[in-house]
This record gives sequence, C-alpha cells and structure tokens, in this order.
Amino acid sequence: LWQPPLAMNNPQLTIEVNGRVFTPDKHNLQPGTSGNFGRNTVILLSQQVPGNSGKFYQGPAGSYSGGIEYQMSSMPVAQWSKYALAYSGVPMIMLTGRDWKEMPEEVKNALLQYADLGGVILLIGVEAPERAVLLNEYWRRENVGFGYLLYSSIEPEAFSESDWQYLERDWQRFQNTVNDNAMKNSGNLFRALLSIDSNNFPAVPLMLVMVVFAIIVGPVNYIVLMRRKRLMLLLVTTPLISLVFAGLIVGYAFVAEGWGIQQGIHSMTYLDEIRQQAATIGNMGIYGAVSPDGLKFSEAMELRFGEGTADSGYLQIDDSAGQLLTGSWFVPRLPGAIAFRKAENRLERLKINPLADGSLEVVNGLGGEITFLAIKMPDRKAYESATPLPGGARAVLWPKEGGGVSREFELRDNFLHGWNSFRQPSAEQLPAGNYYAELVASPFIETGFEAGKLSQKAAVFGHFAEEEKTK
Repeated sequence: LWQPPLAMNNPQLTIEVNGRVFTPDKHNLQPGTSGNFGRNTVILLSQQVPGNSGKFYQGPAGSYSGGIEYQMSSMPVAQWSKYALAYSGVPMIMLTGRDWKEMPEEVKNALLQYADLGGVILLIGVEAPERAVLLNEYWRRENVGFGYLLYSSIEPEAFSESDWQYLERDWQRFQNTVNDNAMKNSGNLFRALLSIDSNNFPAVPLMLVMVVFAIIVGPVNYIVLMRRKRLMLLLVTTPLISLVFAGLIVGYAFVAEGWGIQQGIHSMTYLDEIRQQAATIGNMGIYGAVSPDGLKFSEAMELRFGEGTADSGYLQIDDSAGQLLTGSWFVPRLPGAIAFRKAENRLERLKINPLADGSLEVVNGLGGEITFLAIKMPDRKAYESATPLPGGARAVLWPKEGGGVSREFELRDNFLHGWNSFRQPSAEQLPAGNYYAELVASPFIETGFEAGKLSQKAAVFGHFAEEEKTK
C-alpha cells in the first residue's frame, strides 16, 4: 500500500494478500491517535528534526492553527518508502541535512518526485543551490515541478509567527487542491467534461415532451372518453399513454447518446529532461449509459474519485499488475470525474538545436502532435509557434521581437488554482531554459479504457537547461 511512514489504524479497512485477510490492527490509515487524514493537515517530520513537534507553533489563542498536526515518523529515513505516492497525502515533509545526506538514493528520488507532484520539502541545515530564490535572511526556495524545496538555515523552533503563517497558507491551499472532500465539493472536476456532448442536458425538448404528455394524458384523454361515454377506459388509456411517452424519452436518450461511453481528459505534465522525470496532474471526466468496467491504470498513477462516482456497492482493485478497477465505479448517465497525479521516469524530450542565423531547429520527441509551442532559451531569447508539429517532425523557429513580461509563469500557481484551467504562457513569461507545449493528446497518461469518444487537452512544461547567469 502507498502510505506515509506513520503509524496507521482503521477498523473499516480490509486487506487481502494472496488469499490471506489481514486484521485491522496490522495496518492503520490514520496518522497519530487523533488525526483524520481527510480533515486535518498532517506535516511529516523525520526523527532527526529538532524540537518538540507538538510545540512548533501555537496561534494567538494558544491552540493549534488550522487543524495542523505535526507527526514524527515512526521509522528512520533509511526505511522510508521508495515510492512517491507514499507521501502524496501530506503537504510538507521536514528533514535535516543529516537525513538528506544519509538517506538511500531511491528514497531521495521518491521525495523529489513527491515535490514534482506538488509537495514541499523543508530542508534544515542543507546548503541551497545557487538557483534557489532568497525569501528572507534564512530561507531560500527552489521550485521543483509543481512543488518546491525550502532551504532553512535555522531550526523550526526559531521560525517567527509570520513564517508559520506563510507555510500554513500554502499547506491549506494544498489541502484544498488535493483533499478528497474539497475535490468532491468544489465542482472543478466537472470542467473535464466541457468537451463531452452529453453534458449538454436537453432540458427544453424534455420539458416540451412533458407538457405535451400532461395535456394528452389529462384533458385530451378525459374529453375524448367522456364524449364516447367510456370513462372507465381511463384505467387503460392513462397507463398506455404513460408507457408510450416513457418509451419516447428512453428512445430519445439512446438515439442521442447510445450505449457508448464518452471521456474527457485535461492534463499538464512537468517534464524534467535533465533528471528524466515526468510529473502529470489532471482530471478525467466520464459519461455513459453504462459504467465502464475493468479500468486499467499503472501503479504510478494516483486516483481520487469525485462526484458522479460510486461510493458503495461492489468495488474492487487488483494491484497485482498496475491498478485494475472492477465493479460499478461510475453511476450510469451521471457525469463522473477522477483527479489524478502520476510521477515516473521518462525519456521523451524536445530536441532543440540553436542555429548560426539565430533560429532554432526543433524536433518533436514528445510522442504526440504539438499544436502550440513556446520556448525560452538559457540566454532568455524567446521563440513561439502555433503551427502543428506532429511527433518526430522538425520545425524552425525564429526569435520573437519585443514583448515585456508582466509576471513569470509558475507551475505552482497552476497546481493550486485548479487542474482544468491551465493558463497558456507566452514565451517571454517562461523561466529561461524551459518550454511550454500544448498537445492533441498526452503520451504521459493512460486513459484507463477504450472510450467510444475521447477528447483531450494536454500541456507539457519542459525543463531542458539551466539559465545562463549574467556576468
């Protein structure tokens, strides 16, 4: 199971491995003794973090602010999980320089993938790289994918109240973005259905049918039978007319929508070509007359089910080879949605070759057709193209003239402001050494099943080089 290195306990959970059912006291899905993983914000601390974790910060009234819980890990970092999804439920992990130096490389890679997916790692006593941005006299921030690393030269007990408020605002925004309950109630997931025709409910035609039905089954039916002096036939004609109109409505639904399942996916991928890492976030909307059965995803994909998905009934997950979801996970004829995150090793890249005349030769090695491309070179020259570029194809781009930068594009903002409203940046807004590409379909995610109609909106934010420092 993907779980953080915390003690866990949940009597409602049953786990079966190779036919053996484990009792609830063997696994625990609530951190600590009083926390609720879906309601409280849990900050994970290594065993080396100095100070009492329960006394880090107290609000003006002396109570813990915003339901924040500081939980010390139950095991040393050498035993932490090597899978990024084990940490995906916590907004911040606190580590010391000794932890960072001594932990196994597999664990460190998993934590960096966790940061790629939107997490924050606070490193105490670790020297910050030159590219890290200075926040105050003892904090430096390095953006990593959708999250960041925060380097601190002082221990947490020395943080000021304003420091903690800065962190808490970020934690709560993370919780509102990733937390199951927030996703179910926000309505953001349904934006993934914008491209699905069946989401346009035919309210006017159905209202007209209901009005005609009411007129025929009521006044018309009664007047006709009264004139023929056969009112007793109301017991026969009324249900027959009702059946006819019910059949018309059902027939209209099947003619308009059929038995097929429609799917819409919005996704954004952070592709670090230097580290050969990809982190993808997004939403998947599903609508159909029947619920898809046998959804297949890789083990690296985190799935969070929103409104329109089943919360009861026979639901099963087989993780012996990836994730196979069987049963009625979606309610038929009700739009349902899944929020997902995924981090993995990837070799795709956009091949960029500067030419002597100042232009760029670009070869699309991302695995899908590009419809928009913006590039900012390490020397801060900006290039853009809205000409479609199929996978494997070559194009030549020329530098843009003029154009100021009002605000630099940040992946963190996109992560925290909804996963269906990714803003398209201009080349000037990109950090140097990065590119932004919009694709017809994302090669970094699996759709789960073969839909009758599939609509995708995909974007890739790629990091291919470090910015050149001005002399």
